[in-house]
Amino acid sequence: MSSPLIDCPARSGPAFSLACSLALLTGSVAAQVAATPVPGPLARHVQLEQWVASLPESEQVAMCAELALHPGHLDRVMVAFYTPARLSAADQENFSTRGIQMVPDLFIPPIPGRHALGYHLADVPHSELAQLANDPRCHRLVCAEDGARPTNDTSTALLKVDQVQNGECVFPRSGLGVSIGLADSGFDTSLLDLPEPIEGFDLTTGTSISDWSLDVVGPDPGHGTHVLGVVASDGFYSSGRYAGAAFDADYFLYKTVDDTSGFHHVSSVIQALNRAVDLELRIFNLSIGLGSPFLDGSSPLCQAVDHARTEGVLVVAAAGNEQSTLRHASFTLAPGESTEILRYGIKNLFGTNYDVPQSFRVIWRDDNPTDENIELEPTNLEGDELWTQNFYATSPRDTEAKNYSLDLFLGPDDARIFEFVLSNTATEGEPAEIHIIRAVGLGILDPADPSSTLLEPGLADLAVTVGAWTSKTNWIDQAGNTQTAVNATFDELAVFSGLGPRVDGLPKPTLVAPGVAIVSTTATGVSIAPTFQVDDDENFGEGPSNYSVRNGTSFATPAVVGAAALILEAAPHLSADEVESILISTASQTDDPDNSAGFGLVDAQAALQMATGAGCLPLYPSAPAIQSELGGEVQFALEAGEEQAGYYYFLLGSTGGSEPGFALNNGLTLPLNQDAYFQYSLLCVPGAPLVGGCGFLDNEGRAQATLQWPEGLGTVMAGTVLQHAFCVIDIFDASVPVRMVSNAVATEFL
Repeated sequence: MSSPLIDCPARSGPAFSLACSLALLTGSVAAQVAATPVPGPLARHVQLEQWVASLPESEQVAMCAELALHPGHLDRVMVAFYTPARLSAADQENFSTRGIQMVPDLFIPPIPGRHALGYHLADVPHSELAQLANDPRCHRLVCAEDGARPTNDTSTALLKVDQVQNGECVFPRSGLGVSIGLADSGFDTSLLDLPEPIEGFDLTTGTSISDWSLDVVGPDPGHGTHVLGVVASDGFYSSGRYAGAAFDADYFLYKTVDDTSGFHHVSSVIQALNRAVDLELRIFNLSIGLGSPFLDGSSPLCQAVDHARTEGVLVVAAAGNEQSTLRHASFTLAPGESTEILRYGIKNLFGTNYDVPQSFRVIWRDDNPTDENIELEPTNLEGDELWTQNFYATSPRDTEAKNYSLDLFLGPDDARIFEFVLSNTATEGEPAEIHIIRAVGLGILDPADPSSTLLEPGLADLAVTVGAWTSKTNWIDQAGNTQTAVNATFDELAVFSGLGPRVDGLPKPTLVAPGVAIVSTTATGVSIAPTFQVDDDENFGEGPSNYSVRNGTSFATPAVVGAAALILEAAPHLSADEVESILISTASQTDDPDNSAGFGLVDAQAALQMATGAGCLPLYPSAPAIQSELGGEVQFALEAGEEQAGYYYFLLGSTGGSEPGFALNNGLTLPLNQDAYFQYSLLCVPGAPLVGGCGFLDNEGRAQATLQWPEGLGTVMAGTVLQHAFCVIDIFDASVPVRMVSNAVATEFL
């Protein structure tokens, strides 16, 4: 295979085509490529597209699949066009006359204190890039075609979702009425376990609703279907055994993986988030992980996440599965210091020649963000091995980065250990915090550091970033055999779950949820090894297996989405910030967060209790507030205990508070003050607003009442707080004192 730009002599082995395609990363090849119009990461992307376009058409599709490029789009590139304010319609029209197509109705604005500039997404011909970069309105051009491959008993019990769905100390919830968006590889919604989406689009087919395809399945829906099942499955095939947390929610599905390459593309994910903002969705799931030149939350994708959050969308993102890959090393070097030997070991396990150029990112922060003072140099290159610096760049947040390539050749079963020295060439200043990441290749770094291994979009400032916890270590496959997860320890952080902090020190992740041996829905036609297939009805060896097992932070993320949906069903007035605060405040290590598990394991039951003012008390409400103008209702659960079964109760109310209360016989005090509403509730008038305010407790000592508020009564009740409590009496024996009184709960009219 050859081209005018690159001569790749015939070589054997499965790694050959990738090696030849990635040869563009080396200096010997870069010298053969015509000068590109812009520097840095965008230039490398353009070079790669130009080279693939020069190949015979019969080879281009396969090469695009390996390199996360768009076939048929190799003379153009999607970029983030950074500018302080939205371009006028006239400006955008002028750009279109040059073939520069702005994505319609998409402008991610500046976010004060986080992102100084906003950006448009623009599809730009290579020939226009230089002029666009020099346009006075353009402050920065960033490639928006980076790609990320989808990463690979339910988790509901450990998160106490089962207790919520069963109504234990909270009202039963299933996400009813909550809008949830997901961007993923594809979704097989033909499965009877999964809901019909309110909206579904393939965002890889265009740039607006007018040209997005309605086909959300695609050729590889396995990952997205598994993710969707964790949160949305109603467990139809398993009689509820593998139901998700929020199966009654409203779902909006966006396929963002290109059919040919199998990669997510950043521009499609950004458009999905923008669509979520336009539709005012409440929650968005991103089970996606990709690297970036800086890893400091400054990228276009991270800004889109932060923008969505500021607009009210709770964006929940995977931490990534990089902890145990041995791809990351970190050092602190003062000016003039160098490290001891850093090793990079690689072994050819293919049995044929291996010559894929290895790519490395060196990322650092210090007090001088423009001096290019960090150098990584090999000390033991041999023969034709070549080390090349591809680019140096700085982020808007003053993070510096260099990209290097190592050109090598290994015969069958050969191994090689490369040695490097990392140096801080500055002559003065503060020490630099340095990170080395193997971006492309198969080797491992020694010494490796598992910290700071989070990926985008979980690196975004305002993302709820989710790591994976081990809720179980084995499962029973379709044949009835017990299978064990590799290197899994029960009730600990998963060995693969990405760790914080971010390279600028921001603590991450936020929370953890089960992500090991997660059973969920299997997309039709997806090949799953028998040991990972799970039987529907435990009639092992017979009948269908519509479920399978996967591991990853991808599958922990929708579990947190489900818990958030339960909160919003109960308290839809809560903001995204308030929902996150409740999840954090009720998690397992809320008082001792760290960069491994964040604030800890989610507790959906405790979160619901905090959100609604409920608890394992005699009286609790379904929600803490009601919309005075829109109307609605709050349900009250009365849990007096079996010893009160069959006795009579009164649910009473007050607008005058709960203290000092109303003294009863037997030394008890009903925590309500006497006022007009108290007197009204004591009459127990059948019908609104308080339905079921009195009656007999059932054989378990339970009852239920409802505060109903009709729509359209304006704001007359806004700001009013109603207190409710109940007492239990024996109406057939007047000499018997009041048997018990409950706690008081508050309901506020918003």
